[in-house]
Amino acid sequence: MDNRFIPFDPRVSYQVNRRKLPHWTQAECTYFVTFHTADSIPEENLRILLEERDHLLKLDPRRKGGQTARRLLYRYQKLLERFLDLGHGACPFQYPAVARLLESHLRQGDGKQYFLDHFVIMPNHCHTLVKPLEPFSLREIVHGWKSVSAIEVNRLIDSSGQMWTHESFDHIVRSWNDLERFRRYLEENPQKAHSQKGKYILGKGSGLTA
Repeated sequence: MDNRFIPFDPRVSYQVNRRKLPHWTQAECTYFVTFHTADSIPEENLRILLEERDHLLKLDPRRKGGQTARRLLYRYQKLLERFLDLGHGACPFQYPAVARLLESHLRQGDGKQYFLDHFVIMPNHCHTLVKPLEPFSLREIVHGWKSVSAIEVNRLIDSSGQMWTHESFDHIVRSWNDLERFRRYLEENPQKAHSQKGKYILGKGSGLTA
């Protein structure tokens, strides 16, 4: 299995699937993925985020190379990250035992279903860099992380109900510089969010090579 980083290539076949957000997919590519707890966005900020999402859905990401759609997607990403870093909601992953449980699921398929690069588990969300391996899709991988961890986390903290939002945010990585930028963001996220030591996990899986 090949853990080399392969950037997105607009000359090669790719898909843009639309659910509540556009999702770009191309074989052998790497993705920056964010998934967050269902109570992690304050109500007053959720309206702003949904307005940004609606703008995205009106655009055809293939027009003019998708420049406008990508710019708006980047703006949506920055808004999402800013709101998540407010630390809203129950923040179950501030507890080391709960965060380690999620970490174990991130690592479980590493080298078998995907290559896991850098990741950070924050109190109410998780960022990862991941390269799916065929025949596994990014959607299947993230759904597996969320569904199994939700059951086990709820059991661990004696809770019930929806743990994660239904849809995750993902961004296809377009260059090695792009990958390094995401890696730096993950490393700096706890400090920028003013997270206390011991209330987050910074880690790396088997990693990607140039």
